[in-house]
Amino acid sequence: MQMVCSYCEKKLGIKEPKADSSTEYTMCVDCLEYFDKQWKGMSVADYLDSLAGPVVVLNEDSKMVSLNKTAEKMLGKSRNELTGLMAGEFLECEEAVASGGCGKSVRCASCVIRQTVKETMEQGVVHENVRAYFYSEEDSLPVLKRLLISTVKKDKQVYLSYKEA
Repeated sequence: MQMVCSYCEKKLGIKEPKADSSTEYTMCVDCLEYFDKQWKGMSVADYLDSLAGPVVVLNEDSKMVSLNKTAEKMLGKSRNELTGLMAGEFLECEEAVASGGCGKSVRCASCVIRQTVKETMEQGVVHENVRAYFYSEEDSLPVLKRLLISTVKKDKQVYLSYKEA
């Protein structure tokens, strides 16, 4: 009798009686581990890390409270270094650096990232692939950064995902 995982269809071998040509469906170890996490509930960190693109979670004050490993890798800093920073600070926006923090420059009022996060937080508006531009410094030179950002509100937090435009 052939044994096959009913979820991923991986062939798991043959069991007695070997002469039986029927198929018995069961669950492989990998699928069991995956679904066990689903059934027990994933932690927020595990859920975020399961997402392919960079995702940052912001609280009511627009400060980072969590992020996934992809965002951590792209930003080049650890979760501990990034937690508590505002978007302009963890993205190293030139205005945030020059003015002593995100939201402190006159130009911050027109920041697309700030406006998008604020609208999502206050009104629950979901945004997808909004174009955002800002300058960051690399090797002592200003570099224009182009992002596509998406936001969604869950409870009292905004999940901000981004990719290069």
